[in-house]
Amino acid sequence: MSEPIASAAAARLCEFTRYRTEDGVWLHALVWEPQQRGDTAVILVPGFYGSFTGTHDYRPLAARLNANGHAFMAINMRTANDFTDPRLQDAILDVGAAVAEAKRRGFHRIVLLGTSLGGPRSCLYLTHTDEPAICAYGLIAAIKSPYEASTHYMDADRVDRLDRTIARAVALVKEGKPLEMVTYENIFNGRWVRMTARGFVNVFGSPDVTDISLLKHAQKVRVPTAIFHGMKDEVSLPPNAQAIHDALTNAPSRELHWVEGATHYLEPGWIAEEYATRVSRWVQTCL
Repeated sequence: MSEPIASAAAARLCEFTRYRTEDGVWLHALVWEPQQRGDTAVILVPGFYGSFTGTHDYRPLAARLNANGHAFMAINMRTANDFTDPRLQDAILDVGAAVAEAKRRGFHRIVLLGTSLGGPRSCLYLTHTDEPAICAYGLIAAIKSPYEASTHYMDADRVDRLDRTIARAVALVKEGKPLEMVTYENIFNGRWVRMTARGFVNVFGSPDVTDISLLKHAQKVRVPTAIFHGMKDEVSLPPNAQAIHDALTNAPSRELHWVEGATHYLEPGWIAEEYATRVSRWVQTCL
């Protein structure tokens, strides 16, 4: 059987939906449901702020998955509108709500994907819950953690400045000033961050002060797992992918797929198409 054609034009119209977490937070998702549906949904956990908007083009992936009878959900996190005081552990509730929504719609097999910071987010959910519907786990351009990813391309001066900023944020939390703001210039690609001291420690802290590193939890992953990573990723340099793969010691299977020439984002055009081809093909092998 020939593979379905994947392209942005082939994607069905998506539904904008909302659902509620166990602690009462309303979240949103874009949902592509196939014409001939099966019982599988693929849920993608986003990076950085936690929004499905941005430079990614998910339509080719949605088209490929829909052609195979699978639904596709691109979800957001509660941090999507406000990233000044984040707790990445909230992803356990946020992803859980998306899984519950997929099951409510009749999809009882779930493939979980995480992109960029969505890697640590999705891994927190996967390894802190016991959801039998999760049948496979994929990581696209994932990072180990913001600290571990950034130190791959920072020079010594920038790493030292980051370490000093973390130490200051830790001290503020210990002094009972967790909401005092801290800033860091050029965390990556010229991007500034400004957030509370406790939020900075949680997200950008080194592994000794925060628990969100994917490497800390990878050994608890016990479903088939695949990593898809661009060889020219400028945010999550290739050592991230190799380290994550090597840490998945208890996954029943683990694969590492390098995408030659691909950068960090699933940009419209050949990069989004190539990821769509590879990810959808892998999903078929897991079901």
